[in-house]
Amino acid sequence: MQTPGTPDLLPKLVIVPAGITSNIDLSSKRADAVVAYFRSQGVNPEIISVKRFGGTHPVASNDTQADRAKNRRIEITVQETGTSGA
Repeated sequence: MQTPGTPDLLPKLVIVPAGITSNIDLSSKRADAVVAYFRSQGVNPEIISVKRFGGTHPVASNDTQADRAKNRRIEITVQETGTSGA
């Protein structure tokens, strides 16, 4: 808050989660956490594949907090045995 007639004495802060340097880094950490969970539940890691998109595949604009929340997601696709995800 600034009092009229006085300089703003509070520094401008930018909060960055520790160890997260970019959207792709955040995407990677989120995807890795999901893979770790599946593995902990006994899912064979040989059948898990991961694609990390960072901010390159938004499903909504980033204009509002609600839209940004929609873009923080994990998408899971289940395929039949022997099919390719390509």
